[in-house]
Amino acid sequence: MAAHRSIVNTQYRFSMKLFSRIAIVALAGAIAFSSCGEEKYTKYQCPMKCEQEKTYDKPGTCPVCGMKLKGIK
Repeated sequence: MAAHRSIVNTQYRFSMKLFSRIAIVALAGAIAFSSCGEEKYTKYQCPMKCEQEKTYDKPGTCPVCGMKLKGIK
């Protein structure tokens, strides 16, 4: 009986370790993808509208006032 309990206990510990490792990897993946979920903008514009409604394709700074361009949808 003791040998049977030992085998069952060893199998249980192995499966719990495996489950824990899988859960940690899944959690790490979820965290990584959540940080990648930043909203992607297709156009950028000066928040001060120095050049009225002019938009840019890439993030950067306004050539007139030097402020960081704001993403717009």
